[in-house]
Amino acid sequence: MMKNALNHIRFLSLICIAVVFPAIASSQPAEAKEKLVYFFSAGCNKCQEVKAGVLAEIERDYSGRVEIEPRDIADIENYKLLLGIREKVDPTVKIG
Repeated sequence: MMKNALNHIRFLSLICIAVVFPAIASSQPAEAKEKLVYFFSAGCNKCQEVKAGVLAEIERDYSGRVEIEPRDIADIENYKLLLGIREKVDPTVKIG
């Protein structure tokens, strides 16, 4: 059950990146800075892979144009924010 919940959290983390990132990639003035919220869990290997791979690429390719805001879901407020985003993006995804 816990493994299933972690898979959903990983999925939602990637959705958050996918939802926010296209706005960054569009042509915007160089001074415009977008925020990408990255949800993670300290014990999640996939989260670390995303941080080392996808987020590192975004930081490199969009330096100065994007601010990556990491949010640990161990903090209940961050988890509530993640759930709120889930409701807006895909409320059918089950967590837990």
